[in-house]
Amino acid sequence: MKSRYPAYEIVQVSNSINRKLDEVTTKSGYRELTGQNSSIIRLLYNNNSKEIFQKDIEKKFNVRRSTISNSLNLLEKKGYVTRNKVENDARLKVIKLTPKGKKAGKDMNREITRFHDSLTAGMTTDDLKLFLSWLDNIHSNLDKFSFKAQN
Repeated sequence: MKSRYPAYEIVQVSNSINRKLDEVTTKSGYRELTGQNSSIIRLLYNNNSKEIFQKDIEKKFNVRRSTISNSLNLLEKKGYVTRNKVENDARLKVIKLTPKGKKAGKDMNREITRFHDSLTAGMTTDDLKLFLSWLDNIHSNLDKFSFKAQN
């Protein structure tokens, strides 16, 4: 039996999850949104009492500035979000959901919660805690890793 590498397994699971999230989004009536966009909408929806900035979204999803900027441009163009300047710092813009975005957030929350429940079907609470602990450990190890060429 060939060795299985956790990184490859995680990439495969991640790809499958992303495809399913796109499918959930599409079947929920939001064909113009990707899974990533629906995740941004859900983040804003679930934190509607807080000021959320682009850097908060970048950090939450661990993605590059350009990726989030492109997503926000699309969401703004499609009428799901607005970006409003902060009074004391013109460089910062608060990202808010429009009424259309709030409806999408409510719809996405329901469907993606159902999707997440199906992902963990058959897992006990202890199983899930252990799995999440392993993922935290992997994140920590990734933060510590630096590539050094072997001669």
